[in-house]
Amino acid sequence: MARAPKAVIFDMDGVLCDYDLPRRHQLMAESTGLAAQDIERIIWTSGFEDAHARGEYTSDDYLAETSRRLGVFIGREQWLAHRAAVMTPNDELLAMARDLAGRMPTALLTNNGNVLHEAIDDIFPELRTIFGEHTYFSSALGLAKPDVRVFAEVTRRLGVAPADTLFVDDQEDYGDGGRAAGLMVHQFTTVAAFRQEYGERLGF
Repeated sequence: MARAPKAVIFDMDGVLCDYDLPRRHQLMAESTGLAAQDIERIIWTSGFEDAHARGEYTSDDYLAETSRRLGVFIGREQWLAHRAAVMTPNDELLAMARDLAGRMPTALLTNNGNVLHEAIDDIFPELRTIFGEHTYFSSALGLAKPDVRVFAEVTRRLGVAPADTLFVDDQEDYGDGGRAAGLMVHQFTTVAAFRQEYGERLGF
């Protein structure tokens, strides 16, 4: 059997919770009167959201710039309500992560900005109870996946070697970054597939 991981790093969106980004665009469209495709273009495909995830904006500056770019005021409460509405916790995988956290170094690593980071304990309280101080947002680190440096930093904080660490993410390019940094990688699709590939090695 292949070697067993000594630590695990989990992604959030698309892994520990289902995340419906098209629905988020639609909710923003309904509340602003703008077209969903225009919101996607202005905020997401423009690179602005990626900059927020890298920590280049404070939460206040990000919300102000979002409003400026869209030409419609977007408040913190409204932004967070839209975000929370499109997140559905993956209870089965969260239970597995909780079990692992009791047996080995375990972390969350998500590409998300300061607005969500500041509110995550209210929106997704399970994360902090599982990962504690190892709840890592790219905006706080100033580094984002797939940059190999972010994996080096998180494994350093966990006190484990990259080669002994399993990274679980649904995005192929983020997985490529993990592999380039020397980590074992599972591209997440379903809990069943995760169990099939790593269940025995992780003691499930």
